Amino acid sequence: MNTITKNVAVAILSAVALLTASCVKENTAGPQPVKHQILKIEQGADFTTTFAYNANNLVGKVTTLQNGLSITANLTYNSDKKVIATSLKNLDLKYVYAEGKLSKVEFYTPAPENKLSFYNDLSYQNGKVTEQKGFAWLQNAASPDYKIVYTYNAAGDVATQQQFNWSTVANAYVAAGRSAFEYDNKPNPLTAIQGVNYTFFNAAPAHNIKKETVFNANGEQVAQHSYIYTYDADGYPLTATKKTTTADNPNVVATLIKFIYKN
Repeated sequence: MNTITKNVAVAILSAVALLTASCVKENTAGPQPVKHQILKIEQGADFTTTFAYNANNLVGKVTTLQNGLSITANLTYNSDKKVIATSLKNLDLKYVYAEGKLSKVEFYTPAPENKLSFYNDLSYQNGKVTEQKGFAWLQNAASPDYKIVYTYNAAGDVATQQQFNWSTVANAYVAAGRSAFEYDNKPNPLTAIQGVNYTFFNAAPAHNIKKETVFNANGEQVAQHSYIYTYDADGYPLTATKKTTTADNPNVVATLIKFIYKN
């Protein structure tokens, strides 16, 4: 993935998908109904994400503010309430559907240039995304960049995701790492913003992640993130205490996350 695209994706994804895996459970890529609409996620005073809604009560804007840097994503939907475009300061994205399912996300340089620079393809099996491949678009030709392979648990959330990067030396995909996930049984409020998550290679699972274990290409554990939640009367998370340990730092690093809702 090219550097500009990757930097933007990481900035948004770190906030929007903090409680999501690369969990592409639904095959419509449309917003899923939720009882409470998320307005804001706070991860400390210098790291917040806010959500603004359009006239159709869909998320129209997502703004991430981290360490004084603000990044805004503006979402456009079609009449079926599926996201068809996302606009950022230095990046425009278009969404391609086939048989009602999101099949491709295309990354373009902004106007007036509007040149395709990257795209990712999604493959489905039994209504769930099982593989995602990313390609750089160079000199009017696709160049492989990465692929992600997903497996699912009985509840339909992603159990594991394994990433492979393209090696020009081997002329093949080589393992880059793997993550394994465990979930609670409570509703995830971020299912209402499937479009943003699909944009950055993720979709909100139906439930909230309780534990993520990260392994390197050799299968060695390099990090673990656990989440302890408090919930409202309807089971939606109000706070999450994220505890992280890594191979380099076995001491627990804790972060308090707060969820603020529209209703």
